[in-house]
Amino acid sequence: MSMSRRGSAMPHQVQAAAAPPPVAALAAPALSPAEALARQQRRQRAEQERALGRLPGLLQKLQAAERAVLLSSQHARLAQYHDVLLCCAEADCTVGGPGSGAEQLALAEGAGTEQQLRQEAGEHTSSSVCVSPFASPATQAARPEASSSQAPAAGPSGSSSQLGTGRQQLELPLLWEWRCELTGELPVSCVAFNRAAPGLVAVGYGKLEYAVEGAGLLAVWSLASPCHPVWHAPTPCGVSALDWSGKAPSCLAAGFFNGSLALYDVRSTCGSRARPLACAPPAGPSGSGHSEPVWQLRHVPKAADPGEEMLVSVSSDGRVLQWAHAQGLEATELLTLRRVQPGSGGGASGGKEAQAGDAPAACEGFLGRAAGGTCFAFNPADPRTYLVGTEEGHVHRCSTAFSEQGGQAYSGHVAPVYQVCWSPFSPSHFLSASADWSVRLWHEGQPRRPLATLALPGARAEVADAAFCPAAATLLAAAAGNSLQLWDLEQSVLVPRMTATRLGTRFTSLAFSQAAPVIVAGADDGTVCVYSLSGLYDAAAAAEAADGDDGSAERWREQQRERLEAALRLHTAHHAAE
Repeated sequence: MSMSRRGSAMPHQVQAAAAPPPVAALAAPALSPAEALARQQRRQRAEQERALGRLPGLLQKLQAAERAVLLSSQHARLAQYHDVLLCCAEADCTVGGPGSGAEQLALAEGAGTEQQLRQEAGEHTSSSVCVSPFASPATQAARPEASSSQAPAAGPSGSSSQLGTGRQQLELPLLWEWRCELTGELPVSCVAFNRAAPGLVAVGYGKLEYAVEGAGLLAVWSLASPCHPVWHAPTPCGVSALDWSGKAPSCLAAGFFNGSLALYDVRSTCGSRARPLACAPPAGPSGSGHSEPVWQLRHVPKAADPGEEMLVSVSSDGRVLQWAHAQGLEATELLTLRRVQPGSGGGASGGKEAQAGDAPAACEGFLGRAAGGTCFAFNPADPRTYLVGTEEGHVHRCSTAFSEQGGQAYSGHVAPVYQVCWSPFSPSHFLSASADWSVRLWHEGQPRRPLATLALPGARAEVADAAFCPAAATLLAAAAGNSLQLWDLEQSVLVPRMTATRLGTRFTSLAFSQAAPVIVAGADDGTVCVYSLSGLYDAAAAAEAADGDDGSAERWREQQRERLEAALRLHTAHHAAE
């Protein structure tokens, strides 16, 4: 009798129990060839990102370079579309952001295309070859004769200038210019009126170029004191965005070219001793802020509590962030932008027209799908809905209720969108301004085709900024190259009503006053120009509606909305008839 290791007797050897038969595995659903390819591409992309993630900062730099290459290809197609050869005087242009003008443009055909354009243009060849509006300021200075040949001729205040349309344009009357020894030669990058004190204007200064490092400046000017700013503060780098708080009128938020943010109290000490109330440094490898330039900031009402406001920012790193500043600045992500896939038509705006501006399959990125954000605008009637413009030329309609990019996409532009703006009178209409030399007017429910396109005759430059007039529904302004143009949709969508021209400079930003018939425009030579809008609209009626009771204000706003819709219907009908 055998003994076990525990000492118990085992009468006989126990046979091992037979293993149960294997359970048949559930058959996986068969994948189509397209789905299998997509899964394989996702796995390859994940492996690439993990490999690049072992080198901190490398993936971010490569993604930025990849976006620059994709955008350059779009700009070359834009030049072909306009049948204009955009040349660059410098061989080593660096990558820049919105308004900095640093992308190098070149047509694929090279010298053959140039010769063809010269033969077609004949004696007007000099007007068909121009310095790229995306070139650096040094590049533009190297070809002053080219840039001046494309701008409308400047005239004195009250005179008229010709824009190549056979119609004389009145010149906007210049009231005065803001400039002092503090600003020096720093370009103006952004301007914003204070909503509670409409006589105060915040101006941001700085060189927004990746290859140029330097300090910036924040200044607050007053319409009552045009000689010197009432408050100023130096900044460590260029100011790329700013906005006043509506709840705390003395609080000024500023975004910077290095991705940081800061809050200032303009009642505090100014000058070199000025210190921000709160700061948010640029995001590091694990940071929660922005890692690239902040292109727009806005204080917007909260959807859950309209009496409260939140600070929102957008950057070319593809992120839309919400900032809480009860204790410092803490960021919460609202949205991460993704590039629209070629052939997808931009989500809900599919179709042949939407695909016309998309990049071909050869321009699809390999390192990431992030799309750089350039601007945004919240709907004044629905604080949950907002628009976001991107570097690839799309405008996305998004919601604060979702963190994914799944709404409608408006795909009419073929170059970066630098500004989007809702109409203050009709919450279903908005405009978009782009580097493709155009301003487009849209209806919220019609993403396939814009209602009207303002081609900005004679400017031949990127539209750096555009906005609706807050006192007249059919008036809007656009800053393109050295021209500031005021359009009246009741009169024409082909030629502007009035213009202002500054030879040798480039307008970078603009803002309408909420209380006075003036418009301010910043230029890249450090000057802020204040122009009069007197006589262009009924300022007395606008002031009476603002100071009157709710009933009279609502009737006035309804009248303005009807004027805008009637003007757009008229131009849409003419376009359909043609």
